[in-house]
Amino acid sequence: GRYYGAIPEGVAKYMLTGNNRVFSKGDYVYGLYQAAAEIRKQGRVLLQEGQFDVISSFSQGLKNAVAVSGSSLTANQAAKIAKYAQQCTMCPDMDDAGLEASKKWIPVLASAGIYPYFSKYGEAGSDVAESMLKDKDGTLEKINSPFGWWTAIAERLPEETNPLTRSK
Repeated sequence: GRYYGAIPEGVAKYMLTGNNRVFSKGDYVYGLYQAAAEIRKQGRVLLQEGQFDVISSFSQGLKNAVAVSGSSLTANQAAKIAKYAQQCTMCPDMDDAGLEASKKWIPVLASAGIYPYFSKYGEAGSDVAESMLKDKDGTLEKINSPFGWWTAIAERLPEETNPLTRSK
């Protein structure tokens, strides 16, 4: 479920199902079945953290969106995605946890033969669903114009060591 309204300190925005005999989050890619044909057609998948992000993306025309249902991406999930696409646009939540998670997704995707791209689609702290509600056209443009993952990492470096901003 999702917590709506002002989120009290220490309360998670989403409550996820834990692993059990029937469900293992690390083996499941939310929306993959529904998105498979479009992912194959485009050769690219939009990887998001949350199920609501996928539902919002799909309803707005992004038919190649899937989610890891949290912030961790497993080798099993990447292998399933690799059956359909060789390119991935990472669309994590635009908070510190999401951006840190996307750095961990890079080697997992690469090990599965998938080239990772990154989309900085929204404001700090937002997720895809929130960004789509605020600015659908702008969000879609940014998601459809991803850049290399190395640029995303470099943007978060301190200015004095950042090759994108430091003076020569």
